[in-house]
Amino acid sequence: NMENTLSAVLMHTQRMQMEAAGREMDLILNNMDEGLYGRGRLNDLKEDSALNRISVADEVARMGEGYLARGEGIPPMDTLVEAAVQAAANWQSEHGMSSY
Repeated sequence: NMENTLSAVLMHTQRMQMEAAGREMDLILNNMDEGLYGRGRLNDLKEDSALNRISVADEVARMGEGYLARGEGIPPMDTLVEAAVQAAANWQSEHGMSSY
C-alpha cells in the first residue's frame, strides 16, 4: 500500500510540475510574435498557433532531457524557450518551411 501511495503522490507531483511549466511557457510565448504563437492558453488558440507552441514545447523538452542526460542543471524556462524558438526557426528554414 505504501508503494502505491508513494507512486500516486509522485505522479501527482509530476503532473503539477508539468502544468506549472505549461503555464510558464504560455506566459513567455504570449510575449512573443502573436502571429506565430497567438495569445492565451494553448487550449484556447487557433490550430496554427497551437501547433507552433507545441513545436517549441517539444524542442524545450528535448533540450531539457539533454541537460539532464549530461548531468547538468537545466537553464531557466525563458532561456530554453528562446533557444527552442531559434532552433525551430532554423529547422523550418533549412527544410523550406515558413511557419516560423
